[in-house]
Amino acid sequence: MKMFAGLIAACAAGLIWTAAHAQTTAKPIADTEVGIEHDPSNEMVAKGKTDGDGNVTFSNLKPGRYRVVLTDKSKLKVPTRVTISGTAAAPRVSEPIAEGQYGSKAYALGPDGKWILTEVGAPSTPSGGAATVVPGTIKVKVESTR
Repeated sequence: MKMFAGLIAACAAGLIWTAAHAQTTAKPIADTEVGIEHDPSNEMVAKGKTDGDGNVTFSNLKPGRYRVVLTDKSKLKVPTRVTISGTAAAPRVSEPIAEGQYGSKAYALGPDGKWILTEVGAPSTPSGGAATVVPGTIKVKVESTR
C-alpha cells in the first residue's frame, strides 16, 4: 500500500510540475495575422498583425458580437493559444490551435468547441438624452502552447 501511495504522489508531483512548466514556457508569437469578424454577418471588420509581444488591439469597434480569427494559419509553426480581453467580461482563453496548412483560417474556440464570441458594449442612453455609441476595444494575445 505504501508503494502504491508513493507512486500516486510521484505522478501527482509530475503533473503539477508539467502544468507549471507549461504555463511558463508559452512564448508570444509575433507577426501573426489576426482578424475580427462580426457575428452573425461573417463580415471581416478589422485586421492586424501581432507585435513582438504577441499582442494586437482593435479599437473603435461598433457595439455587437465579434469572433477572433487567425487569418492565415499556415504561418503557425507551433500549437497556439489566443487570449481575448478588453471588453467588460473577463479574458477568455481559446483551446489550442494546431499549426496550420496553407491559407486556412483558425477561429478562437472555447472548450465547448464553439466560437468565443466577444460582446462590445451597447449604446448608452443618458436620461433625457440621445443614445451615445461608445466604441469598443478588443485585445488579442497570441502565444505558443509549448
